[in-house]
Amino acid sequence: MKKIIAALSLLAVGQVNALQLVNGDGSQYADVCIAAAQSKSALNAKAEEFGFSKFDLEQFTCNGYSVKEFAKKFAAKPASKVEIFSFTSDDNVPETKLCVAAVTSKEAFAEVKAKHFANKSVNSIACNGMPLKAFAKKYGSKI
Repeated sequence: MKKIIAALSLLAVGQVNALQLVNGDGSQYADVCIAAAQSKSALNAKAEEFGFSKFDLEQFTCNGYSVKEFAKKFAAKPASKVEIFSFTSDDNVPETKLCVAAVTSKEAFAEVKAKHFANKSVNSIACNGMPLKAFAKKYGSKI
């Protein structure tokens, strides 16, 4: 029994949940593996293009996985929605600085708190109408 092994390179690219499959050996077998990760119809079209039967596809391995396992592991996923927020301080008010620092990092929060609120409670401060801790949790760091 002849086993076909396709080598693919997997590259993580600069997008959330994005994975680019690259035909590492330039073979038609790797093209079939990439098509399998895209969709069942892409796999069927590529298999037909190269004249591979269902039996042939069962003999393939893609980076050590069967075609079916490879497709499941590296299936194209819809892009996730990523919300990006940007906060700036347009005034010199210590409470505003604390809110911005709270979503920036624990270190920034500690620095502003020490500078402007040493020995004072910050529990009553609201940021954009939200309690400070809830604001920080929703938009950035956990203080």
